[in-house]
Amino acid sequence: MLQGIDNKNNNKEHLMRHLSDRFIAAVRLCTGSGPVKQRLTDAWLTQLDEIEPGELPTHLRAEFASLRQAMYRYKPMPQETGPQASIRKMSASQATRYKALIVRMLGEILRIKYAIQKRGPDTTKNSKLDTEIETSLEADHLLN
Repeated sequence: MLQGIDNKNNNKEHLMRHLSDRFIAAVRLCTGSGPVKQRLTDAWLTQLDEIEPGELPTHLRAEFASLRQAMYRYKPMPQETGPQASIRKMSASQATRYKALIVRMLGEILRIKYAIQKRGPDTTKNSKLDTEIETSLEADHLLN
């Protein structure tokens, strides 16, 4: 039984490491040089597009689904993708708001990642954060 618990913790750690790596890379692209829309396009297409909302902690899924919907809002012209078309049609302030959302989501992912690492193999719920982590990462995987 203990090995099964350790595997769950390793799976959570692996998932959160994967998500944090993707979001960190996306934030780096978003904050790099160049036009804001191009930076958002690069971040989405190279780092975030392959992430499914169900991979994220429960409380981030709706925001990510909303972000995904915005990235595929418009039909692309020939030679472009849905995200390229959708971001092209955004105002600079809309693109900036979506970049800010990506940064906020990264902060939450890192908070959970480090809480899991700090907690280590101990699986007892001893704080509100532990309860949030369990709800966000384990309960949903049991339902899926």
